[in-house]
Amino acid sequence: GVDVEVDHQRALEMFTYCAERGYSPSLTALAHMYERGKGVERDINIAIQWQSRLVDSLKDGAYTGDGDAKYEYILQLSNLASLHKELIQYDKCIEIYQVFKDFCTQWSSLDPSKYTPKSMLCLAYNDIGEMYNRMYQYSNALENYQWALHYAEEVLVAEQTAENYNQLVLTYCNIGRCHEDLKDHASALKYYEARLEIIKIMMDML
Repeated sequence: GVDVEVDHQRALEMFTYCAERGYSPSLTALAHMYERGKGVERDINIAIQWQSRLVDSLKDGAYTGDGDAKYEYILQLSNLASLHKELIQYDKCIEIYQVFKDFCTQWSSLDPSKYTPKSMLCLAYNDIGEMYNRMYQYSNALENYQWALHYAEEVLVAEQTAENYNQLVLTYCNIGRCHEDLKDHASALKYYEARLEIIKIMMDML
């Protein structure tokens, strides 16, 4: 709509034309249009179709490209999972987060000195745990949260940043909540207290 009259139908036609030819920005635009109902009737299923094609278009570049290509692939995988989450398709979310996890595991193995993929692994395991928790599969949720904790602690030892402290706080909270769901209140209290200690450390850093 810059220097021209807004025409959503024309924009849809142009984005679709380019997206059909694999142009990533157009795939992104179409997924967002259908997710938000901007210029089209809101339809999460159609948004998922375009978002899936976007993820597929980024895959090869993510495995062979630089850190930016890897980040973009992970981001769009996460966005795809979020769309399925909106439709309460938790099994599909887990499947996508597993792809996310496997990609980060391979990334980490290629360069063990880098802590970025390990930080991403923490996010992946927390996300998988959340989906199992939503399906009331607390034992599976707890197993994934414990893996998230492993990576959160490893990353924090290497880099004591606010972001890494926040990851640890989130993970302690998730584990505590999961123990609470399992009626193991003593274990829940242990992790909630550990979360509080990390928050105190973060406040001292301010």
